[in-house]
Amino acid sequence: MPAAFLAGKAIPLVATVTATAALGSYLGAFQGLSWAKIGDPQDEVKLSPHVPTRDQQVSRLRLSSEDHPFDVLIIGGGATGTGCAVDAQTRGLRVALVECEDFASGTSSKSTKLVHGGVRYLEKAVFNLDFRQLKLVDEALRERYNLLENAPHLCKSLPIITPCYSWWEVVYYWAGLKAYDLLAGFHGLGMSKLLTRREALTAIPTLAESGRFKPLFPFPNPLSSLSSSLSSPSSSSSSSPSSPPPPSSPPSPSTPPSPLSSPSPSPATAPSTLRSPPTPPSPQPPPKIGSIKAAVMYYDGQFDDARLNVALAATASSAGAVTANYVEVKQLLKNDEGRVCGALVCDRLPPSPIPHLPPLSSPFPSGLLASPHASSSSNSDEMRPARDEDNCFAVYARAVVNAAGPFVDGIRALSQTRGSVSSSPVPSSSPDLPSSPLTRTAPEGEATTSGSVSATHSVLPALPSSPVPSSPSHPNTTNGISNSISNADSNSNANTPTAAPAPQTPTPMTNMILPSLGSHIVLPAYYSGSSAFGLLQPSTEDGRVVFVLPWQNFLLAGTTDGPCRTLTTRPQATKSDIQFILKEVSALLGVEIRPSDIRSCWSGIRPLARDPTAKGTADAVRDHVAVEEADGLISVSGGKWTTYRQMAQDAVDLVVKTGRMPLHVSEKRCRTGDLKLVGAEQYRRTMYVTLLQKYGQKRDEGEARLDSKTSTSRKNSATQNSSNNNNNNNNNNNNSHTLNLAHQVEIAEDVAVHLSQSYGDRAERVLQIATQSGSNPTKDASAFLGKNLVEGHPILEAEVVYCMREEFTATAEDFLARRSRLAFLDARAALRALPRVVEIMAMEGRWDEQKKKREMARATTFLNTFLPENSL
Repeated sequence: MPAAFLAGKAIPLVATVTATAALGSYLGAFQGLSWAKIGDPQDEVKLSPHVPTRDQQVSRLRLSSEDHPFDVLIIGGGATGTGCAVDAQTRGLRVALVECEDFASGTSSKSTKLVHGGVRYLEKAVFNLDFRQLKLVDEALRERYNLLENAPHLCKSLPIITPCYSWWEVVYYWAGLKAYDLLAGFHGLGMSKLLTRREALTAIPTLAESGRFKPLFPFPNPLSSLSSSLSSPSSSSSSSPSSPPPPSSPPSPSTPPSPLSSPSPSPATAPSTLRSPPTPPSPQPPPKIGSIKAAVMYYDGQFDDARLNVALAATASSAGAVTANYVEVKQLLKNDEGRVCGALVCDRLPPSPIPHLPPLSSPFPSGLLASPHASSSSNSDEMRPARDEDNCFAVYARAVVNAAGPFVDGIRALSQTRGSVSSSPVPSSSPDLPSSPLTRTAPEGEATTSGSVSATHSVLPALPSSPVPSSPSHPNTTNGISNSISNADSNSNANTPTAAPAPQTPTPMTNMILPSLGSHIVLPAYYSGSSAFGLLQPSTEDGRVVFVLPWQNFLLAGTTDGPCRTLTTRPQATKSDIQFILKEVSALLGVEIRPSDIRSCWSGIRPLARDPTAKGTADAVRDHVAVEEADGLISVSGGKWTTYRQMAQDAVDLVVKTGRMPLHVSEKRCRTGDLKLVGAEQYRRTMYVTLLQKYGQKRDEGEARLDSKTSTSRKNSATQNSSNNNNNNNNNNNNSHTLNLAHQVEIAEDVAVHLSQSYGDRAERVLQIATQSGSNPTKDASAFLGKNLVEGHPILEAEVVYCMREEFTATAEDFLARRSRLAFLDARAALRALPRVVEIMAMEGRWDEQKKKREMARATTFLNTFLPENSL
């Protein structure tokens, strides 16, 4: 490396690192950011050992009334919504949460799986001398640490390598990431280091020895490109909407309709426009090719996003909150003063005929109960459509929080509307899950892209009220067709107030969301030499970043910041996205990747948040925004998975500041800074060893005899069962498929690791279910749940039952996509496992044949969206 270069370029960068570290120390020492203790030293939060069933939660949801409302009603079951539920419930508030699909069914299950501090924001803080950006990075690094501490079974540290194909990249990346380490302080996950060429190729054997880099002039801001992946749509903390966006034109052919929705013609109304971020991406200088000089390795976090989202919902429920998936908001309710006081919701699923637990106590004080809505005791397994008013009821609350992620503007539109517009009921394509408004499309020429993002978050005052855009139908629509409930019906619920007519002269509403899209593919792990290191390449053909990360024994690859034209809960990776990823990853790894090797592919939408009160566009996009509307609705959106807890804290702080909360909780502060989530309390990194000691496979009889001194009871049980089995075989050859006792539940090491990292200290409950399923020798072999669900994946059949009982699993899609992650890892394997999953769920839920067929058809349609052949 020439001495002149070092003097002219390296020294200023090192000086910048030193200045940044000094400022970071100032922040930590004098402003209490990184090293501050979150929350008050209050009594420990007690969680119930069992999570209530969904039917119990829906029954409790029906108990509110105008006189005895919930304290908070949260709309949206993604990361932000469930985070708000945990925060509010642990402060002592009475909380209800509704989600129109499944928890994490939207953006919150489609992230890059990274927990990060925000390298791009650090670069802007340094080069723009922006104190706000530095404060935001400091906050994100603290939240990264908290997340890894509060859910250690779902989160871990991940070393990530950035290859450098020019000497100036070596200096630039090393300097920037050292500043990143120093700012993290005691919350760092490990110090970054410079790897030699040999060390980099040893860490990732398939890493290309030559690759693309950007020229030094014009200055390319490579850290901005590097961090764009870490601010991807996948890092968002929101899920599918509990109510959809305003009316729209039909989705583009490349985006399939949701299998939960029925196709409908669009009304003759102007479609809603998705605004683009104010600053388009700057043009990238032409890349150059060079040989690998070195690499910089740094540490960030990795996590299982959907399972973390489910853990948040379970934690809120265990603390006493009422959380219900597949409950859709149809209308916001307002009192005589025009303040939002609740919502009209519809249960989209029938009650289970046989609950596993007795009914729970009411969330309201004794003697203050409203009469629950009738019909919850129905034993019919046939779904009543959501338009059926027996299935719709009012939920009242002192405050309503809108956490619908990319669809937050749809809920805001309901808030702006003075009442619900009635229309004829729309038939549903599924008797189990009625049609739900899901998509909104931008006009041609106005596609949204993610541009320059200003990194800050805001808690805003009340907004002036503005009516919703004119439309002949309710804004809660599927392709413009209304699913609203007629308030004039004489058979409506007595607790549901009559809505006022809609405004006659509406004006447009300022949108809060600027969506961007990220696409991902999953490959076999051998493409990176089964390396444990992640890989980030900021120098791609069009300036976007490409990441390649190990994830659950596979390789997750993708890019970010793509245009998002259609706002839908079912975004699908496009042909151009997949081809771009294949091309860039092939160049990065130095090996041609075959399209046939793609195991799964998907896309996720990130809701970049815009301050709706901003008068200009120079600083329109925020990290996250919490705002109270003029009618009292509190909306929160934007941000990323890493800072979900801080977003929830800001939103609940705003709820408390409304003055409508009970006095005994008005002074309590957030308690979630060190709150262990469900599964984390007794979790240890060596838990999988404990499971293997108790349930592991035996290599031979000698090993079993060696274990006899420490597990005599288990050996005796196994001996007795073996004898019984021999007697049965001798007496009746037809009993060759008969099962015996617990010794038959023997798991391999990969299964033990999977269970401990998915369920934490509750992993053994899954194995207990498997043991119980084999305890009756009169049962058929199909009742035994101790086997792997599908070959090549460490998922047990018993997990299906556990997730139905403890994790609100209602459909096969819920389990395959958001409890086991099989759909995201290997779509073809998920399709192979689907019949068995439906069979187990039918046994547990007592489904009839018609429901089994409907579930098979719906789940097959959903899983097909993950197949690469349907996108290429």
